[in-house]
Amino acid sequence: MRRCSKCKTEKPESGFYADKWQASGFRSSCKECDSNYRSSLVTRQNRTAYTRKYYKKNAARLKAAQRAWRLKREFGITVDDWDQMLNDQNGECKICQAKHENDPRGLFVDHCHETGVVRGLLCFQCNTGIGHLQHSIIILESAKKYLSAC
Repeated sequence: MRRCSKCKTEKPESGFYADKWQASGFRSSCKECDSNYRSSLVTRQNRTAYTRKYYKKNAARLKAAQRAWRLKREFGITVDDWDQMLNDQNGECKICQAKHENDPRGLFVDHCHETGVVRGLLCFQCNTGIGHLQHSIIILESAKKYLSAC
């Protein structure tokens, strides 16, 4: 038996939704209270308006959290790791050594697609250039040979 945090009634655990993030393994409010709360949101428009308002109010915090989550998920690095790489590279692209302070895209994390190892931070042009060369050293050497023929 569990006590609902909203209606304060004792109910069996089957009356609560599972929640792996809670120590107990269940939500603190019962299914009935959760249902009542969700139905009080009434329409999709109300929820959309609420979401927009919430995002505007918390935009900086949400963007920072999303950035941290994406860096960890896609590359296995933290924001501190990214900042350290940027500092180690003096704020420059690792290939062309240009500073891209005025570029709204900034620098991108470059990684080996086979091993997942992060190689450094690249500007948009260098990052897409490597992609167009299919991440192949052989094609890159061929391009180098082609360019030096002039």
